[in-house]
Amino acid sequence: MLLQRYCNEKVYNACLYVISMAKSPVSEIWNYRGEQIESFWYTAHSYNGLKPITQVYAVCFTREGKVMVISATSYNGWNVGGGKPESKETPLQTIRREMNEEASVDLAKARMIGYCKTRNLNKQGKWIYQLRYVALIDRIKPLKPDPDKGILRKRKFIRPEEFTHYITWGVSKAIFTAAYAEFKKWKQNK
Repeated sequence: MLLQRYCNEKVYNACLYVISMAKSPVSEIWNYRGEQIESFWYTAHSYNGLKPITQVYAVCFTREGKVMVISATSYNGWNVGGGKPESKETPLQTIRREMNEEASVDLAKARMIGYCKTRNLNKQGKWIYQLRYVALIDRIKPLKPDPDKGILRKRKFIRPEEFTHYITWGVSKAIFTAAYAEFKKWKQNK
């Protein structure tokens, strides 16, 4: 109640959401290409003990606080950048490589903010782990085709409040909340 007394409704609701995230994992069942996917979001800064890691994606911010989204290749919409780790590549190396290949940006820094524990319910799939990072963009270069697929993606820099209009899969709201909180810490500690 003390929190509610000193905060406006929007800030109060955001605080309650973050507090609820800390108490237990956020979970959601969502559809991807007609398949039911179950995801649990966990806030974490280490991937030790998580196997198999099948994805590493990042919510990337400009120094001015805009969020980068890129055109998706497997559906008509937008996504954050990332991909599959290559042989003997660390997750941080994966995210740096993928941001350069997919969005033609170099990163100043990146930090793991958590992971999704995910499985395909239609196929009684085994659990897989998808790491999520927050990153600060250092340099925006002219767009080049992704060398992996030869596709020239589109990229946009959007306001933080627009994120959930562009990114709608799974537990994206919880992921963005964690990423934005970390970005704000970086801005305060400049």
